[in-house]
Amino acid sequence: QVVVERLAVLLPEKHATADVLSALTEALRGEHRFSVGEQPCVVRVRRVVPIHEGEASWHLLAPRHPGNTIVIDGGGGTVNVALGRGGRFVGVRTRDTGLQRAWDTLDDLLRAERNGRALTALERYELEQALVAGSPYALGGASPLRVDATARGLLGPVAATIAADIKEIVPNWRSAEALCFCGWQALHLAAAMQAAVDERLIIAPRPVETNVRGALAMLLGIPLPAEAGDAPA
Repeated sequence: QVVVERLAVLLPEKHATADVLSALTEALRGEHRFSVGEQPCVVRVRRVVPIHEGEASWHLLAPRHPGNTIVIDGGGGTVNVALGRGGRFVGVRTRDTGLQRAWDTLDDLLRAERNGRALTALERYELEQALVAGSPYALGGASPLRVDATARGLLGPVAATIAADIKEIVPNWRSAEALCFCGWQALHLAAAMQAAVDERLIIAPRPVETNVRGALAMLLGIPLPAEAGDAPA
């Protein structure tokens, strides 16, 4: 039996309503039984701790910086903009400007091209890896279909939309002494975001892990050891 004293649940600020938090706590707290292979497991969760996406990333990336900070956590469905002042967390705001809409549009185009078939999970993963590496990618079959250029064309405009969201949330964003971009979007939009927002924008190392690592730091109540490039400068 494994006892979990505190279980962090990450969710966007705008979705963290009282009803959602109550339902999450009810579903996750208590005893859970399952099997790993043929080995039965029992996990008992004593406390559920909701943490806003973006806030967790801020606690990992920004506290070591004494000035005003903006951490942009871009995911599949949302963008979470976390603000700090004087080394203290101020708040986070969420916008529905994720990459998922671009992927959905790509699937719609492919259904028209491929007699109704969208990307499989494996194809989606392979395409993402190709986009990050800057490599071509074609879907197999009797007539291979190149899709990487189309995907880049759909993902590119997302950066401009995110930039507009940031400027709406933080009108005086230019006064920030440190700006950091993390999350799934940072894998695809790093250069585009630096051009659309500010060339000072720092891309977090291991950007997909920042929320999870930040949540761990918050649960432990201590800062995690810094990794190269973690702290905005």
